[in-house]
Order: sequence, then C-alpha cells, then structure tokens
Amino acid sequence: MGNMQKEKVSPTERPRFACILIPSFPLQALLRSNPSFSSKKVCVLDGDIIAFCSSSALASGIRRGMTIAQALSIAKDAVLCNCPPEVISSAQSALLDIAFSFSPLVEPIQNGTVVLDISGTQQRFPSVFGLGASIEAMCKKNLFSSVRVGIADGIKLSIVTARAFEGVSVMFKGHEASHLSKAPIESLAPSQALLAIFKKLGINKVSDLLRLNPKGIGTRLGNEALKLYLLAQGEDNTVFNPITPTTTFEEALRLDYSLEQAEPLIFLLSSVIERLFTRLDGRGFVCSKLVLSLQLEDKGCHVIPLELPRPSNDIKTILQLFKLSLDKNPPPSPVTGFSLQATPAKKTMAQAHLLGPPEPEPSSIDSLIVQIASIVGAENVGYPVCDERKYFSGAFLLAHEPSALPSLSSEASEQSQKPPVIALRKFNPPKEISVLLRDGVPVAIEQGYFKGHIRQCAGPWFMEASWWSNEHRFGAFYDVALGDGRILRLWHDLVEDKWFIEGVYD
Repeated sequence: MGNMQKEKVSPTERPRFACILIPSFPLQALLRSNPSFSSKKVCVLDGDIIAFCSSSALASGIRRGMTIAQALSIAKDAVLCNCPPEVISSAQSALLDIAFSFSPLVEPIQNGTVVLDISGTQQRFPSVFGLGASIEAMCKKNLFSSVRVGIADGIKLSIVTARAFEGVSVMFKGHEASHLSKAPIESLAPSQALLAIFKKLGINKVSDLLRLNPKGIGTRLGNEALKLYLLAQGEDNTVFNPITPTTTFEEALRLDYSLEQAEPLIFLLSSVIERLFTRLDGRGFVCSKLVLSLQLEDKGCHVIPLELPRPSNDIKTILQLFKLSLDKNPPPSPVTGFSLQATPAKKTMAQAHLLGPPEPEPSSIDSLIVQIASIVGAENVGYPVCDERKYFSGAFLLAHEPSALPSLSSEASEQSQKPPVIALRKFNPPKEISVLLRDGVPVAIEQGYFKGHIRQCAGPWFMEASWWSNEHRFGAFYDVALGDGRILRLWHDLVEDKWFIEGVYD
C-alpha cells in the first residue's frame, strides 16, 4: 500500500493532516457515474485532445495528448467524451462526504483533492496506517478505483506525499527530507517555467533539489524554488481553512442516448441510488425524501418528488416507489439524463422485544405496502390513525384518550400541574357489572372483583359506533376512581341499559 514503512515515533509526533487525492479525477468521476464504461476504452477530452485514458485505452496504445483522429485510428471502439460538470460536482461532493465521515474539519483543495484534520482520531484509529487504509477502503466503496492518501504534519506536505506515492503514504515530523528523497520533482507542483529549468539542470527528483546550496537557490532560481526547497525540508506554515459540511446529497447521470421506457430508467436509477445511499450511510444519515429530475429530449425537465413512508436506505423499496410514480406520471418525452437529490434524516434505533417474537423489518412492511398499492391503487392503501371524534369501534379505542383524573392526593396535585400519563389495559370481552347510581351518576360498583365505592367520576362521553352493521352500539364512557386507588373505564350500554368494565388504567 504505497510507502508504508513504519517508524517509531511518540504519540505527540502523530501527523495532523491527511490528504485524499483521486488521480485522473475527471476520468474516475465519469467511470463512477457510468459503471458500464469500466471495461471500455474510455478517454476524457479537453477540447479535441485526449486528457485522460482508462487502463483499457492505455493498453490499446492510446496516450494523453493525442487528437481524436489519432485515438480513433488506434482503437475504433474507443469511447471519447467530455465529463459533464454535474458528474464532476457529484464526485467531488462524494469525496467531501468521505472526508467528513472521518473528521469534522475538511478543506477542499481542488476537484479530486481534499485535506482533513485527523487530530483526535487516536481512539478510533490508534495507527495512522490503519486510518489511511480505512480512508482508502471508503473511497473504493464509493467507486473510486484509484486512491492516494498522504498523511503528514502540514497541509502542503500531505498533498505532496499523496502526489508522490501510490496508496497510503505517511510522513512523520522530522523525516520529511528522507521521505521525499525519491519523489519526482513534479510532486512539489512547480510552475511550468520552473519545471523546465529543473529539467535543464538535471533536477528530476526531490533529492536532487535538496543537494543544492540553499543560499544560492533564491538568487539563481528565484523565490519559488526556495519555497519548494524549504517545503521539501519540512517547513509548511499553510493556514487550514475548513468548510462547513453540507447536507445536500445529489447524484447525476447524463446519457448519450434517449430512454423511452421506464424499465431501463429504473435499472440505471438503481446504481445512482446505491451511490447516493453509500454517501448517506457514510455520514450516518438515512433518506427521508427524494427528488428525481429527468432531463428530456425536448430540453424540458420532468420532476418526480418522492416522500418516503419512513426514513430508509432500502434501495428495493424506493425503486418500487419510483416505478409506481413513473407508471402514474410518465415523462412526456424521452429521457436523456437525470439527477437525484436526497434529503437526509438522522438514523433511529428500534427496540426489539426481549422475549416476544421477532418483528418484521420496517423495509419489509414498506415493500408490502408498495406491492399492495400497485394492485389496488395508492389511494386505497393507508394506515390506521387516531380519530379526534372520540368513538369506540369494535374492540379498538381509536381516538379517546383517558381523561386526566384529579389526583387522590391533594399534596401530589399541588406538586405537579401536568396530568398523569397512564395506559389503559382493556378487557376482551368487557366484564359486565352492577352499578349503583345517584342522580344518574355512578357512585359504587355493587359486585365482582372491582366492588367498591367510587370516589371520583369523569364523563360521560357519548358515542355511537357501527350504526351501519348489526353490531350497532350506543352508550357512554366513564372514567372512575375507586376508594382503593384503582382507576377504571366503564361503558354504559344505553340500548340494553347494561354496565361493563372496559379496562383498568395501569
């Protein structure tokens, strides 16, 4: 993994900065957005000149600097294209997300290069080599095939070591000159004019520059050469300017052809969603909303918003939801590209039962809802909600909440002005009882396990339910407190003039 020789250093000498550098960034951004290009001879253009070549293109003989005609004369099946700006932007955002998953302090240097402050990562990554390997693995998980990670005690030093060596390279404080001695002089990023002078003088490596007399470098080669010499010696006073992490997650794909059917669009959308959710997961987020913007052949735009039933990163469920949306609201003309923007939400943990049976995954329930909606229509699918009309239907109390009975202790009532929060444990079936009334208000239960004097009573709440069926019910609810402190819910059936205990409050 690059230059990973281990040196014995004390914890106080742990390098402070890490640079993540993606070589041939426009090419990797293009391959990341369109994985089908991975086995093709892909070349990224800069005007009419080849700027970057994939490994397959290099193997066929195509080189940087060739013209389009020269490249096609070597390989007629070569894919020559420009990298769209939105693809570059998505790849750069993904690179920033990777950096933010390791440190809250990140500074973008240019497209394909970011620097992060790794101070305070000792507990999670005791070894800087392990930290570098984790960064490299995260980049490859986000579909960057080639990654360089440079770790050093200065911003520019970390960038230089990332340019100079492949894989993960760690430069410890006090060992900069020896570490960079074999690095090419181009890793110091001299200007083209200074690089030409270096080549004329035979300065091809950093070690060649370090052998020069520092007193004469400034007067003979200029101030720029002196700064590069001091940088190679380990002097780096560059100011760190971190940015605020954004919560905007967007991926884009531009096509060289038009799509007229939903199936191929869903197929391409799956890879884009996977990339987007990999970024969300790396930052500790889940998706709560998606907005799909389709670029049309007639230069128009067709927008499909998607509100998720619950925040989720389940790709299968979301693809089904998009398929349902596209079936109901298809684009008016063929699609030539699209972008997908996600709204993040914090992850929530679900508590499973210790002794009860395992509950289904929320994503499984969402998938089932989507399948049912595709059969009966989305407008015919929903979930039960509390009804504010406070009525009783069958065996379920849909909306009525237990009233806040006054506390039996006046002292407790003075201490707390908030009503107590209690739960109703219902009886199925309800228990029939005999109730003593006074002026139409229950004052005692005359028989059964709950026999006793009623000290307080709240109600009645009248209700009529199931009037459309043979189970028509009409009556009133009462919440009562007995002398021993128990609180009950009573039901008075006004049709048959019978009293029942519906449940007891815990």
